[in-house]
Amino acid sequence: MITTVTLNPAIDRTLYLDHFRPGEVNRVSSIIETIGGKGINVSRTLHSLGIPTRATGFIGSRNQYRVDELFHESGIDVDFATIDATTRTNTKVVDLHNRSTTDLNEPGMKVEEDQILEWIAGFDESVDSSEYVVLSGSLPVGCPSDTYRKIQNRFKGRTRFVLDADLQALCEGIDGGPYLIKPNLNELREAFDVTLADEHEIIAFSRKLIQTYGITVVLVSMGEDGGLLIMKERAYRADALKVELKSTAGAGDAMLAGCLYGLAMDLPLNDVLRVAVICGSLACSIQRGETFTRDDILAHWDEVQPTLVG
Repeated sequence: MITTVTLNPAIDRTLYLDHFRPGEVNRVSSIIETIGGKGINVSRTLHSLGIPTRATGFIGSRNQYRVDELFHESGIDVDFATIDATTRTNTKVVDLHNRSTTDLNEPGMKVEEDQILEWIAGFDESVDSSEYVVLSGSLPVGCPSDTYRKIQNRFKGRTRFVLDADLQALCEGIDGGPYLIKPNLNELREAFDVTLADEHEIIAFSRKLIQTYGITVVLVSMGEDGGLLIMKERAYRADALKVELKSTAGAGDAMLAGCLYGLAMDLPLNDVLRVAVICGSLACSIQRGETFTRDDILAHWDEVQPTLVG
């Protein structure tokens, strides 16, 4: 079982336009609504690949009916605490002509600290039944910035924690000693105020994090340039698939899900990165709400060739 934690989920409303023109009237060609948030996205991909997964966190009671509908459509197992609030809506504008996505993300509901502490106290069963617990995405209003660290410290040694956050949540969450972190390159640069001009600098800096915080795996997503899988003694690089871009939304989450799939299946490390990069690339080639399967991964297996780079 892989449990994903999404403390600040969202209804993802994706608008597809042939050509997005800021400041002008735009005609939307199609609209898709899904339930999202980074952890939920990871669970959706894991579910489509046949890996047992459960998503948890908070949802708001004021639009719970619609959220429950979207959870039902996703097919994933969920166990969310309900609070008196409205689950936010994030709007993504996909420009099909320019192959770009513009995100308009709402801040989300306010969660009181006592609600966080109550939720953490009831998290024992999920931790003990999970090989990995994924802590990902932004924190809701009112949630202390060190929440991811507190969760790891409370359950240290009982599961493997995976951290996918940015800025302050990453900087404080990493202090909990996660097993794996998955920043994208920009998040890594911004969170730690480093330049990282090439892959050698990325590898060297990632190994400093490994040494300092006791991390085992650093997975760095790099968009069209693919990704890096870095450990203390080995590092692999793989280029992304060439696909027809539909949307980049959720690509990093699919990449993390592919990595966890590879680890759960005990694949060699180079193949763990291969699956991660294929999943991230395939996510860019489908519309929101669509999924891909293990057969789709196998169909592109030979198109991604990870290489040992350090």
